[in-house]
Amino acid sequence: MVSKYFVTANTIVGNNITARARLLCWCMEKGLHGWQSITDGCSFELTGVIFPGRDSVDGETVNLHRDSSKLKRRKVKRGNLGNVKEIKGIAVEFETWDEEKKQPLSTSTLGLEITHQNGDVESLLPILKPNKVNPNYQDLDKNPAAIWIDEQAMKHLSNIFPLVSILHEETKSIKVNDDSTVSFESRKGQFSFETKDIFVEGGFHGSANYILKKPHETHVKARGYETKRKHTSIEWGDGWRDTQLIKSDEYGDKNNPAKDLMNQIITNPTNIKRQKVAIKQGILKSGDYRNLAEKYEKIGLETGDTILKALLMQEFSLSQFTFQTYDQYQKWFKLITKYKQDYKQSLESFFLNDDETLDFVSMTNTVDKLIANGIENPIQELDEHRNKHRDVNLYHPAFNVFCEVTKKLNGFNEE
Repeated sequence: MVSKYFVTANTIVGNNITARARLLCWCMEKGLHGWQSITDGCSFELTGVIFPGRDSVDGETVNLHRDSSKLKRRKVKRGNLGNVKEIKGIAVEFETWDEEKKQPLSTSTLGLEITHQNGDVESLLPILKPNKVNPNYQDLDKNPAAIWIDEQAMKHLSNIFPLVSILHEETKSIKVNDDSTVSFESRKGQFSFETKDIFVEGGFHGSANYILKKPHETHVKARGYETKRKHTSIEWGDGWRDTQLIKSDEYGDKNNPAKDLMNQIITNPTNIKRQKVAIKQGILKSGDYRNLAEKYEKIGLETGDTILKALLMQEFSLSQFTFQTYDQYQKWFKLITKYKQDYKQSLESFFLNDDETLDFVSMTNTVDKLIANGIENPIQELDEHRNKHRDVNLYHPAFNVFCEVTKKLNGFNEE
């Protein structure tokens, strides 16, 4: 549509098509109380979508957890999708066949039990089919619960945004049949939804990192971090003053920094164990090479070569907060960036428990209140005596290990 290599290219048309999808995503975030919305989707609670109250749902429907929000002032309200009386999740467990490992695999899919306002109960359970390779086991055929969510979510948004054309125009959807023929079906609106899956709990970090769980599966996404690649964790040998570095059992084939932190956000958010230094194998990318071209030329490395990298994941993320002004955000950003560079952490040291674990809940709530109150320098607010050297240790507990590992890896990469 917008490629310069075709005479049909039209960037205006392409931009308008993309803008339609982003407008729908905006409606989803506001009307469904969606989290971490991207171009065409978000996560949301079936029991907590937004309904108009004294006010309509609009662009001011933001930060609904804050005291000044429309929700707290009862100008809008939250309720069950479809305005039903109750929604319950039902896990259907079954065994499928793992062809790669040549063994059965226990799994599950969530269905729904819907109680309507008149008291009628509707069960929407997953429909299974025999596994193609091993008919003694089963696969998911289709999930009526997901279909119900697709339909009710679109209906909900259409009701609360009556003047948005992409939700109300009469259009046709394209359907590819089993025999590869194409048919057109009439629909209301320019889009339809496709529910990816239903989960029982989730945790969110930053603007794009999340963990979503159901009985037999956990999905972890962390932008900028590897969630599938093996990491090796490193710590001091015999004590803080020992300069010998040894491998620890924190990370490995089944765990890594991103998985570890995201799992803790769900299981023990008020007592998160601090992250350790990790080493991972990576490829020297063109952008990294360009930024340090003189260094890599000196040691004979080229784009595409394998290198070892040290990693220390930090728990505080500025990107998950909504600021009052751009100027306020810039002041926070510069301060947090400097602290991360100097100490390998920023505000975490102000929210440590007696056992040196991190109270992630207190940190997140306190920072959000500071932002809501217009504070531009969080350090001045959190350090009561204005003396950063006296009250808290600003350095990450693994700071020295990180510096030592980085030094050793620089020498290794040069070899």
